Amino acid sequence: MNFATSLFSRYMMQAYDLGIETEKLVWEAVTFFREELDEQVVPVAELAGNPDPLTVCCATYEDKYANQWLFGLAMDDQSGGWLQGWVVRNGEIVHRNIPLADD
Repeated sequence: MNFATSLFSRYMMQAYDLGIETEKLVWEAVTFFREELDEQVVPVAELAGNPDPLTVCCATYEDKYANQWLFGLAMDDQSGGWLQGWVVRNGEIVHRNIPLADD
């Protein structure tokens, strides 16, 4: 399991006691300039001090209660390191700064 999938899976279990079927996750990465980011699904203000453009990696998931989840990670293209993680549920950002430690 890759870092992003492991982080999302662990977060969902810890925060919502919800196990996810990781094989159903499909990750996508897109590079955006700051003015292109959608504030409905990306915590733009929290990313203000990060590189521009910024690569956003995300996966979507529908749970057994028909909630739509989006897990996002901002990545530094130069170092390849993760900058910030966030979660969107049913179109609303519910967590803006997921701890990125992979314990």
